[in-house]
Amino acid sequence: GFAESPEVVGRGVSQIEIGMVVDRNGYGPGAVTTLTAPLGLVRVGLTDRAELQIGGEGGFARWEPSGHVRGGSDLDVGAKIKLLDQRHAGVNLAVAGIVNMPVGSSQFTSTGYDPGVKVAMARTFGNGLSLTTNLQAASVTDAAGRSEEHTSELQSHVRISYAVFCL
Repeated sequence: GFAESPEVVGRGVSQIEIGMVVDRNGYGPGAVTTLTAPLGLVRVGLTDRAELQIGGEGGFARWEPSGHVRGGSDLDVGAKIKLLDQRHAGVNLAVAGIVNMPVGSSQFTSTGYDPGVKVAMARTFGNGLSLTTNLQAASVTDAAGRSEEHTSELQSHVRISYAVFCL
């Protein structure tokens, strides 16, 4: 999915984000290649500090030595609230609550309604340099029932340009 920014789109603004991921695990005859597209996220501003989010990883295609598998992903529904602003607190900070809805293909679904929370924090230092971190905790359904999943991600961005289409 997408790395979470602590920013919200703002009241009355709708934004669509789309991307894709190609992942190759290994080399040679045992390599596994996965294409995920389109990664999608719709953000709708409820207030200046809160937004609704609906997204998913779209379709998957995986090529393995044993064959080709394809299907669709689950859907994530949630809300994000911006708690701190860099101008006043020295850092941007937001929290998002998310529920994974099991609507994906059998090969790619979690089969359960999986809740999660994500904390996004960022600090801009000027000259296009910023530091962003995401911390996430989720309860994920697996074949044996439920398990906990914790992830963290730290990114450093220097003059990153991107295009976003706003409705």
